[in-house]
Amino acid sequence: MFSVFHLMLNLAVVISLMFLTLMSRRVLKGYSLPGMLPPQLVKLPYLKQIDFALNYLNGTIPKEWGAMQLTSISLLVNRLSGEIPKELGNITTLTSLVLEANQFSGVVPHELGSLINLGTMMLSSNRLIGNLPMTFSGLRNLTDFRINDNNFSGTIPDFIQNWKQLERLEMHASGLQGPIPSNISLMINLTEL
Repeated sequence: MFSVFHLMLNLAVVISLMFLTLMSRRVLKGYSLPGMLPPQLVKLPYLKQIDFALNYLNGTIPKEWGAMQLTSISLLVNRLSGEIPKELGNITTLTSLVLEANQFSGVVPHELGSLINLGTMMLSSNRLIGNLPMTFSGLRNLTDFRINDNNFSGTIPDFIQNWKQLERLEMHASGLQGPIPSNISLMINLTEL
């Protein structure tokens, strides 16, 4: 027998699902949430911003997220590990990528150089290795770039001179070696080094 209660319950579920589908921002910041990042977020076509900062999330970033049209991903201060998925390079709408203070390892995927709209890239305090990808030379909209406290190798790349919009550059204890390129003086917007 179909009761009014069941009708109301089903209606509440439908409204909740509609709300989640139309949602453009998912902020679950600072709730001390344990667990893993859900690949199912890809089923929310209007989702633009993901902020799971300041939690206890572990595991990896789902490669499925690379099919989304996000503008911002913030996973600051969690327990995420593994390699940064190259699929994130498909999210050309991304303007902010904050992966700071986790346990990501391996090389930074060169595909992230395709994120031409990126203004903020924070990869500090991880276990990243290797050279910075040459594809990063095309990230001309960067205003904030942080890679300190990693295990990179090689020298500070000359291509940072291409980042004319850059306001903040943090590379201390990154593993990169000097000298600081002399053309850094061309970065007239730089206020923090």
